[in-house]
Amino acid sequence: MSNFKFLLKETDYQEFSRACVDAEQAMLSSTVSTCIMSRRALELAVKWMYKYDMDLHLPYDDRLSALINDYTFVDIVGKDVLHTIRFIVKAGNNAAHNAGKINQSTAMTSLRNLFEFIQWIDYSYGDNYQERTFDENKVPTAKKLLERLNSLEKEKLVAEAKVDNTKSLAEVREEADDTVQEELTEKRQQAETIHHAPFKLDPITEEITRKEFINVDLALAGWKLGQNVEEELELKGMPNHAEKGFADYVLYGKDGLPLAVVEAKRTQKDPNVGAHQAELYAELIEKQFGRRPFIFITNGFSMWFTDDVSRRKVSGFYTQDDLQRLIDRRKIKSPLSRVRINTEIASRPYQRLAINSALESFSQNKRDALLVMATGTGKTRTAISIVDVLTRANWAKNILFLADRTALVKQAMRNFNKLLPELTVANLTESNRADNDPKTARMIFSTYPTMMNAIDNMRNDEEDRIFSVGHFDLIVIDEAHRSIYKKYQAIFDYFDSMILGLTATPREDIDRNTYEIFNLENGVPTFAYDLEEAVNEGYLVDYRTVEAELKFPVDGIKYDDLSPEEQELFEDTFADEVGSEIAGSAINNWVFNIDTIDKVILHFMEHGLRTSSGNDIGKTIVFAQNQRHADLIKERFDLLYPEKGPNYAAVITYNVNYAQDLIDRFSVKDKLPQIAISVNMLDTGIDVPEVQNLVFFKKVRSKTMFWQMVGRGTRLCKDLLGPGQDKEYFLIFDYASNFEYFRVATKDDNTKIGRSLTERLFLVKVDLIKELSALVYQDEKEYVELREKLLGEVLGEIIKLDEENFRVRQHLQYVVKYKEKLNWQSIGLLDTAELEEHIAPLIHASSDAEVVQRFDLLMELIEVGVLLDRVPTRAVNTVITIARALSSLGNIPQVQAKAETIKELLDESFWENASVIKLEKIREEIRDLVQLIPFTQPKWYEINLEDEFLKISEDETPMYQTLNLGNYRDKVEAYIREQSTNPVIQKIYNNESISSADLSEIENVLFHDLGTAEDYKSYYGEKPIAQLIREITGLDKEAVQKAFAEFLDTYDLNRDQTEFMRVLMQYFENNGYLEVKQFQEEPFKSIGSISVVFQQNIQQIKELVEIVNKINSSLQVA
Repeated sequence: MSNFKFLLKETDYQEFSRACVDAEQAMLSSTVSTCIMSRRALELAVKWMYKYDMDLHLPYDDRLSALINDYTFVDIVGKDVLHTIRFIVKAGNNAAHNAGKINQSTAMTSLRNLFEFIQWIDYSYGDNYQERTFDENKVPTAKKLLERLNSLEKEKLVAEAKVDNTKSLAEVREEADDTVQEELTEKRQQAETIHHAPFKLDPITEEITRKEFINVDLALAGWKLGQNVEEELELKGMPNHAEKGFADYVLYGKDGLPLAVVEAKRTQKDPNVGAHQAELYAELIEKQFGRRPFIFITNGFSMWFTDDVSRRKVSGFYTQDDLQRLIDRRKIKSPLSRVRINTEIASRPYQRLAINSALESFSQNKRDALLVMATGTGKTRTAISIVDVLTRANWAKNILFLADRTALVKQAMRNFNKLLPELTVANLTESNRADNDPKTARMIFSTYPTMMNAIDNMRNDEEDRIFSVGHFDLIVIDEAHRSIYKKYQAIFDYFDSMILGLTATPREDIDRNTYEIFNLENGVPTFAYDLEEAVNEGYLVDYRTVEAELKFPVDGIKYDDLSPEEQELFEDTFADEVGSEIAGSAINNWVFNIDTIDKVILHFMEHGLRTSSGNDIGKTIVFAQNQRHADLIKERFDLLYPEKGPNYAAVITYNVNYAQDLIDRFSVKDKLPQIAISVNMLDTGIDVPEVQNLVFFKKVRSKTMFWQMVGRGTRLCKDLLGPGQDKEYFLIFDYASNFEYFRVATKDDNTKIGRSLTERLFLVKVDLIKELSALVYQDEKEYVELREKLLGEVLGEIIKLDEENFRVRQHLQYVVKYKEKLNWQSIGLLDTAELEEHIAPLIHASSDAEVVQRFDLLMELIEVGVLLDRVPTRAVNTVITIARALSSLGNIPQVQAKAETIKELLDESFWENASVIKLEKIREEIRDLVQLIPFTQPKWYEINLEDEFLKISEDETPMYQTLNLGNYRDKVEAYIREQSTNPVIQKIYNNESISSADLSEIENVLFHDLGTAEDYKSYYGEKPIAQLIREITGLDKEAVQKAFAEFLDTYDLNRDQTEFMRVLMQYFENNGYLEVKQFQEEPFKSIGSISVVFQQNIQQIKELVEIVNKINSSLQVA
């Protein structure tokens, strides 16, 4: 007996009938053979369809994947049958190429799906169709079925299963009987009419296939059905009539006890409808086995996971080891508040506050924390300390550190290795090192692209993914901001992990989206420690600015403004290539004016901060626009200062060999180079405390990058200018109006993140399909056919997506939805938004040359513009330029053949009435010709015209500070600040006692030199002078820390208490004086009343009040 026996009687099916029977018979030997042979039978049946069904379009190649994904095939078979086909292909590929076992359930489902497809073929093309049902009892099976073959057996089987491809499908179709082709095509077209009903899959097959897709998810996480996975576990005690239920899957640990229960729902249902049912199953399993399992609920597309903390969406199943780690953590996990911070790692008070803030957030079951800390304040040390606490408390075992540059990854790994030597580490960017084993390392360091690739491709000995969904307990993101998260969001969606974000961007400059990503209120990070605070507390040095504008970079070069001699030079340099005016934006980009460069060099060399000897400029970083700009700065410097030697200034960019060695040399105080000229490479991640000058010789428009660059100079440097003469500040020379730009720029930095060329091409096709759906085009055959063609291309791209790829699985619901042609009948705004967010980023890049793709994009953008009556002028001008370039290649035969089309594009009247149909025809004719246009390197021009400084302004006040002198109050406050070294003011600032004699000199200045006693009283009332001085100068950081040290060491504070203390100490440092009643006002009020924050602990509150009063009492005159 055989499920496929009926095929042998049908002569029309002889090309694939025997293969179907052989696939079924293969079950006598092995499950592997069954899956491979089922795929072979499928391929033969599909190619039979292409041979005879003339409605099927012959795709770009004859491979099975191309055949089943062609839009005409998908349209003909429908989504339900297509699901069965895909399963056969997936199971066959797994059997042929993977080392793992193929269980009997998978092999049987493959046969069942093959049967359903053959049934559809018979329904569509057969003369003797009848409804049949797959019968598992007809499948022959051996007593002991092999679920794995050795490599030689498998190679032999795969070779035998190969389909003869000596003839192409086009040749096979050409040789086929025309009459048979017509008859079979017409039969399939009329099948519903002939059978009086549409074809329907056996509901059992549909259900089994859905479950097998869940089985695939289990297999991807290394689970083995029948070994550590039990299906349909009966559980007694359910609150229903039968008092029992059946858990769809139970996942077991190596100890034989359940780790998790899986509740599976139909794909059309929200999986969360099964949440309570799964909770009941978990309770009954706990009652039966003595251990509560975790919970997964899924509908095959989306999945939710419930552990001891929360229910949340996850991208897939945890592995057995991942779940066991969570189970074990129940016994060994300690409260984070009980683990003391290692002060050898992070000892500064603000670092401890940052650490406590993050730990408190995690303790409250929040899974994201964002620390905003100015460059140079020790973000990495803070992160290391957090990792240290989490690992010692058994909250985290495996950690991932991500950065956007290899150098930053290496630097971070060195720091972690030094401070946490017991933590095994691996750097994915150095995979060739023998001591670099990601399989055993507890902490992984990687760039974002490397990790994207590693998730799918790095496998263990069992061919399972090393980096499973639950592999990491914590992910640390260096310089976390929206653009990074948006570009590599798939990583964060894939891993189910706590996330610690680090950024140096000031809190007010972080965009709203970043706060949303970390589930935080806009403008309120988990912890913030800005540059101003760090400077005020003596942990970083401040900057002063010299802002200078030169005429040419601002106003450009205008021929009419030049002297006759310069006009002649202009003509000789540019000929007729650039017109009579050059925009300011071109200067230092592709036009380099020697005098502009010379003036900048001479200016910063003359006015820059110098070394202790005064003979040399201090360590200086010059931020150049591009490589050519950097090279010219170096050339001109050597010519202007030959006495300094060839190594005094050096270009340090990614194009320079051994750039890291130059960085190392630059980082040493007494080694050359003294000046580092950089393009991007030194913008971030370099720590050279000796840097005294930063030269912005390029425009920066990213706030994130701007503050990173400023941070290159903020490091403290002891004895820089000699014994006891520490670095006090650094100088920023801004020749590109960056400070001016950021003074007026809006705080919300919503710089648009560009889409890839592939995404834009996909989305412009979507726009065309959407616009061509309008009623006005439905009566015109050419427009209907164009929409069908575009839809076929788009469907083909979606169908090609690999559903096992971790990124695709995160958007599987939308991939499945938009693979179905029916869902494209009326595309609305919601559909285009879903396609933009969930599908476009997944589309594979085309193999066409980039210039061809860019031409396609231009033409299709114009087509959309025509449909919307908004033709993009810039795109049209670019196409005309391309046509003009092609017209100059008239001696090439391919160009000659399209001469009339090219002439049309050059005719202005053509564009006045160009139709979408005509434009599409031209696109198809011209697209391959654009590759013939010779590529010309961007042309750089060098000229030497006399430039001039428009303005030069020096400012000792950082951008975050302002001061407006004008009235008595301003004069008083300015005097007190200027006299900060005055011994009496120093006493007040240091919290030391003072006498009436101490204040007499200051009283004389305030009451006589700056104004009168009446002036003082009108502005300050009865406020004591000492209190006024303290409020203006603040209180010395060390004095504040000393005052509160005993309190902080005595008590282990929670997050709110830690925040209260941080605000209190900061208030004293900034304001110097605090009345106890002010605890009811801001900035304390938003944290909570002191009694609530300290949980009615009278002793703690009493001690705090005493400390406050003691600090204030030092202002009383003795």
